[in-house]
Amino acid sequence: EPQQVLNLKGFARVWTHFIPLIGIFIRDQATESNIYFTSNYGTTCKVFDGWFTKFVWNNKQYEEKYAQTPSTTKSYDIVPGGSFNTMEELKKEGTVSDAISYTTFSNVVNNHSFIPTVSALALNNSTSRDWSENLSTRNLVCTGETPFDAYFTPLSNEEHVFITSSSADWVKSQLNNLPAPPPYTIQRIAGNEPICEATATFQVTNLPTGSIVTWSTPSSNISIAPTSGTQTTVTRISNGTATLIATVNTCTGTSIITYYIRVGGFSSSDYPVSGHSSACRNTYVYFRTNSLPGATDYAWFWPATNWTYVSGNHTPNLTLITGTSSGQVGVRVANACDAGGSPGLKYVQINNCGFSFTVSPNPSSNSITVSTQSQTSTDASVPLEKIYQIKLIDQNGVLRKQFGYSGGVTTTTINISSLISGIYSLQAYDGSVWASQQVIKQ
Repeated sequence: EPQQVLNLKGFARVWTHFIPLIGIFIRDQATESNIYFTSNYGTTCKVFDGWFTKFVWNNKQYEEKYAQTPSTTKSYDIVPGGSFNTMEELKKEGTVSDAISYTTFSNVVNNHSFIPTVSALALNNSTSRDWSENLSTRNLVCTGETPFDAYFTPLSNEEHVFITSSSADWVKSQLNNLPAPPPYTIQRIAGNEPICEATATFQVTNLPTGSIVTWSTPSSNISIAPTSGTQTTVTRISNGTATLIATVNTCTGTSIITYYIRVGGFSSSDYPVSGHSSACRNTYVYFRTNSLPGATDYAWFWPATNWTYVSGNHTPNLTLITGTSSGQVGVRVANACDAGGSPGLKYVQINNCGFSFTVSPNPSSNSITVSTQSQTSTDASVPLEKIYQIKLIDQNGVLRKQFGYSGGVTTTTINISSLISGIYSLQAYDGSVWASQQVIKQ
């Protein structure tokens, strides 16, 4: 249906004689007109109607104009192309209000297709083609439909002569004779990815007419067939990462597209563990593994004896607090195919690091007893160590309690009932070095 987009009404002062020798001005409507959108697919519609007063008072002349849209295209007002706010400009420039006349506008729809894409690219056969068609499915240079050597098209209509960062970069690349990246890509159209079953099918999309595609792979864990055409089927031979290459020849040159495929589940070589190889007792240690595309879980494990989990399980990064014994930290990474192969491992050597002490009970809700390791040892040859300072620090690094012992103690009891529940770092000083342990307040 035609849609009214602009209504214009004009008024003027008209000279009228009521009695001899006396004349006055009165204001009356002199014109009114409407402008409409054009019609859709082979229909005829009114694009203008209006009237104006001609010479004699109340003698109105009426005009109508019609336009037919070709049967091969939609309304010219909404076809792809650069837009412009013509109606708003008419309203702004045409509005008049003075002693002689004034005009009013209503029902303004700002933007419409001002320079259609078909016109901007000077496409041939413009009178018989669909001006609203999707032109992104082919290279118009290769098909000879445009006289230009290259062109840039945004994803949606933009204002006429409006320059975006993308279009500016394209112009600069053309001036510097830099080829634009190809618009076509490899996509999987059948089978899962990662490839858990026997085969998966891939194709190159957005190819211009007349393109020739050849397929290849340097990977020994897959085979491909056919090696020419827009589609190929990848057959799984063994697990691992494979590379699929499509070489596309068009009228504008040759492009190589590379696609990486995960075949089957992961193995320990895909997720090696890096981090601390040695650490002191009761200290923070950090580990990490590769962030793998398609991973569904990172399952970590660590020594059960006195080690404490902090954060990061089921992610590529793990934080722990060491215990009193050495051991292995490991991970298995799962994807859609399986839970992962043998674990990636990291052995951590735990060292005394000089001064050590015990805390009991831990966790505790009321009080804790702190003793030097020599005080609890049954070996009489172990010299007695003393504690001269103790600090309790929360997880935000805030000092919550502090104690000093001028002569040093081998054991002391601390009341922690006033602390809120949580994890604290208890730090003890033996006169030369500081040592720390994790304390849990229940």
